[in-house]
Amino acid sequence: MKKPFPVLFFVLFFVLAALPGRPATAQGCDRSGCGRASCATPAVPVPSDRWRGLKPLDASIPPCTQIGPSFCRDSTSFDEFTQRYASFPWFMSVDTENGYLFVALAHGLQIWDARSFPPEPKSQLAFGAFPVWSSNPEVKWPLQDVDAPAGVDDELALAGQAGIGLIVLDVADKSNPRVLY
Repeated sequence: MKKPFPVLFFVLFFVLAALPGRPATAQGCDRSGCGRASCATPAVPVPSDRWRGLKPLDASIPPCTQIGPSFCRDSTSFDEFTQRYASFPWFMSVDTENGYLFVALAHGLQIWDARSFPPEPKSQLAFGAFPVWSSNPEVKWPLQDVDAPAGVDDELALAGQAGIGLIVLDVADKSNPRVLY
C-alpha cells in the first residue's frame, strides 16, 4: 500500500505555486532584534479611537537623554550597549493617594501632584539615595512596586529585589522624600 504523503505534498506545492503573488506589507517598525530600534523613538500616543476615557496630555514627548530634574518620560531612545539602565525611567508601578501620584521606577521614585492639570512633578529620588542596592548586576529593573496605605500620602513603601528588600519612605514633604528604612 502506497503512502499518500508524497502525492499530497506535490499537489499542495503546485496549488501554492499557482496562487497569485501578493506583495508583503511593510512593518511600521521592527522591534524584534537585540538593542534599540531607531524607528521606535520618540514615543507617540496610541490612535485616538482607543483613548476612551483616557487621553494623553501631550502628543509628543521628547526622548530621554538622562534621568534627572527633567522628569523624563520616554525611554524609547535607550541603547543597552552604550547607556546605563539607571539613566532612564523604567516605569514599574504607580499608586495614587489624596491626589498625589507615586511612581516606582526601576531605579528610583517619582512623586507628582496630580491635583493640578497637567500633573506637576514634585520630586525624584534616584537609586543612590537608597542605603542598600541590588547585589546582582544582572537584575536590570530592581525596584518593582510602590504602595502607600489607603488614604495616606505621607509614607509609602517600595519593594525591590536582588538584596534591596522593602524600603519605607517619609514623603510628607513631597519635594524632599526621605528613606526611613
